Formats: sequence, structure tokens, C-alpha cells
Amino acid sequence: MLEAVALGTARGLTECLGLGLGVAPALLATLLAAAGGYASIAGPLRFLAHHSTLASVPYGVGLGSGVRLLAAAGAVAAIP
Repeated sequence: MLEAVALGTARGLTECLGLGLGVAPALLATLLAAAGGYASIAGPLRFLAHHSTLASVPYGVGLGSGVRLLAAAGAVAAIP
């Protein structure tokens, strides 16, 4: 999986350079994406390390129900 991330980063960097955007914005975007991805995984795992999973069950059920209601109402597209 790490290879896929490295290849994706290299591809994105070459696309940015091909558009004339420069190296600095591409590297900044890569670092920000990595930090955001790390935080989105590490935060919930840190929470679950010190708390019961009971708190995550109502959240998951509520979020899933909300998405289903939005899809049923036509507010968001349902993907089969």
C-alpha cells in the first residue's frame, strides 16, 4: 500500500509541475493531506483506546440513518 501512496504522490507532483504550479505548492498540499489523513485515523483510535465503543455505536447508527434519509429524500445521490 505504501508503494501506491508513493506512486500517487509522484504522479500528482508531476501533474502539478506540468501545469506550472511549482514544487512548493505540491509539497505543501501533500504534507497537509498526509496530516489530515493521519489525524482522521489517529483521533478516533486514540478516543477508542480510552473510551468504550458504546459511544461510537449511536454515532455510526445516527450517521448511517441520516445518510439513508438524505438519499431517500433525493438530497444526495445513492451509489449502488
